[in-house]
Amino acid sequence: MFLGGAYLVRVGFKRWQQRTLMQDTPTESAQSLSIGPSELSGTAVPADEPLSAPFSDDDCVLAQYEVEEYDTSGDSSSWDTVDSGVLFRPFYLEDGTGRVLVRPHDEATYDLEPGEESVVFVESDRQGPEAVRQFVRNTDGVRFPSGASPDTAPQESDGWEVSIGGLDLESSSVSDGDRKYRQRLIQTGEDAYVFGTARPRDRENVPQHASNPDRLVVEKITDGSMQEPMFMISDDEERDLVDRRRWALWRLPAGGVFLTVGFGMLLLIFAPALGLEVPRAFDGLIDNVS
Repeated sequence: MFLGGAYLVRVGFKRWQQRTLMQDTPTESAQSLSIGPSELSGTAVPADEPLSAPFSDDDCVLAQYEVEEYDTSGDSSSWDTVDSGVLFRPFYLEDGTGRVLVRPHDEATYDLEPGEESVVFVESDRQGPEAVRQFVRNTDGVRFPSGASPDTAPQESDGWEVSIGGLDLESSSVSDGDRKYRQRLIQTGEDAYVFGTARPRDRENVPQHASNPDRLVVEKITDGSMQEPMFMISDDEERDLVDRRRWALWRLPAGGVFLTVGFGMLLLIFAPALGLEVPRAFDGLIDNVS
């Protein structure tokens, strides 16, 4: 309970900070971008070769993915996460006034539109469509379920259950080892939102007569040389990102309650060992907890 309260407080405060930053920072155009914390929106275009989506044949600049497997070995059945992560390539954000280079980072915050999530469902005795098979073969620590055989079925639209916006499966329709391959993408040509810190690009990578935005890059500040209040990348609009954080502050009082109760329980448990006197009214509670 104590740890749960601390988690609620930490998450609530972080999301409140994010909401405040987005509301208080005006969106800049690429042409007027200056060094320092900035908020940008525009169209995502690969800086070089696009990224292939992990579970489909889509081209993208960023992919957030999760592999879940149905497990019936415990007291209750559940979907367990086998692997998750973010794949990305550097991309330009174009807004009509120019373009700015964005370099995603493992430690950035990614908030991709939940309603655009695609899910590929694969039964335990199959390996899935070609994109899924390539992902599993090329990803360390991820293997096919035991007994899964190679599939000869075509791509998703001709033999695979794919859902956009989530896949709702009843427990009676799934078996042990069945998998869900989830992905959220920022596709090539899709609108994107970036809140990060703009800094000068390396001189050798900037043309002699480059425009102002071509001289800057938005990337993770890892050397502590500049202020970086937040580095967030999304395919959603600012107003929707702010709206999803509208109720962030409820976690703070809720977390405070959990922290107080958790601390009280710890005090009751360890009070005798610390030589503290506990009111007799709590004797039964101590016995039950311990």
